[in-house]
Amino acid sequence: MPWAHSESREASQGTNATWDSSTAAARRERRRRKSASSKTSHISARSWPTAAAIKADGEKALRLLVEESWEGAPTSSMQVLRQAWADNNGERTGRALYDSEFRRHWVGLDQGTRSDELVKLIQWHNLTSEVDSDSPEIAIMRALLAEKVNLLSWAHDQTYGTDFVERVYRDPLQFGVHQLEG
Repeated sequence: MPWAHSESREASQGTNATWDSSTAAARRERRRRKSASSKTSHISARSWPTAAAIKADGEKALRLLVEESWEGAPTSSMQVLRQAWADNNGERTGRALYDSEFRRHWVGLDQGTRSDELVKLIQWHNLTSEVDSDSPEIAIMRALLAEKVNLLSWAHDQTYGTDFVERVYRDPLQFGVHQLEG
């Protein structure tokens, strides 16, 4: 095989230890950075479209965020959903998750209604967090509520300049716990 650089060939054969060790170190560093970035939250500045895109089509922006989160699945709650959740038709995709579980909390609603929906979801999440159960259904419900709170908080903050993510992170109980009737 022809080699473009004799230094590369020597390094691959182990005769140039300095080049070889520095290259290996650089590769390790790139792998470490890539691994670290894949472990960070699936919600990032790149995940959410520009303010102009949000105003133009906030529904599409949220749908893309949900689909991206489904595909990336770095959070434990999204991993639970990918393994166990399916819509009423048995479909297991990010689009199905958006259509079945997220759309109703966002599309066609004004800021106040979206805020109210989000507070209700946070309260439900707080309630399910208190339930002591190993039931798979409860685990799926917890995971679904966690993702709804995470993604809808982020969407609300990016759309309206609010601070739901920070407030939920600091103290989710400040929003209260859903009270069951009866």
